[in-house]
Amino acid sequence: MKTKKQILKITAIGLLFISTAGFLFFQQSTLVQEEKQLIIGIWIEDSSPTTRLEFKENGVCYWYFEGDPAEEYTYSISSEFAPNGSEHTFLKLIAINSDVIGVGETVEYAINSLGDDKMTLESIGGFGDKLTYFTKQ
Repeated sequence: MKTKKQILKITAIGLLFISTAGFLFFQQSTLVQEEKQLIIGIWIEDSSPTTRLEFKENGVCYWYFEGDPAEEYTYSISSEFAPNGSEHTFLKLIAINSDVIGVGETVEYAINSLGDDKMTLESIGGFGDKLTYFTKQ
C-alpha cells in the first residue's frame, strides 16, 4: 500500500514536471509576440525612400528595391537570452524569390529596435549596412 502511494506520488510529480517543462519550452516570449504584431505593415528605408519592406501576417515579406519587382521571403522572429538575462530578438528572412541571394538562403538581422513607427535592424553576417533604419508607412 505504501509503495503504491509512493509510485503515484512520483508519477504525479513527474507528470507535473514534464507538463511545466513542455509549456515553458513551447511558450513564446511576450517580446517576440509583440514584435510579430508590430512588424506587420510597410517599412520605408530612411536612407533610401524607394526601398521598402512589406511584412504580411502570413509570414511572407516582400522587399522592393527602387522600382524593381518585389523579392519574396518568408520571415520569422525569434529571441535569445544573454547571460545577464536580457532578451534579444532576431529577424530571419529566407529567400523564396530573390535576385540578391539564392532561393532558400537566409539573411539575418538583430532587431535593434521596433516600435509603432520606427524600426532599426542590425545586419548579421555582413549583408548590407551594419544598421538600417526604417519608418512605418
